Amino acid sequence: MAEPAEIQSVLGLDVSRDTVTLCDGRTRHTVTIANDADALRTALLPYQGTATLAVRGHRRP
Repeated sequence: MAEPAEIQSVLGLDVSRDTVTLCDGRTRHTVTIANDADALRTALLPYQGTATLAVRGHRRP
């Protein structure tokens, strides 16, 4: 079995009803955008083609 790849960077997302905050763990750059498809596509464009792992969290209102 192949060894797992080393993690190169992490992109954290904090999602609310109206906004999404993205934090690039490599550059430490944080940006808050509208929670809509066009804004998300634009913000995630630099990460296109990278491997991902989704972890879902949930907070009660």
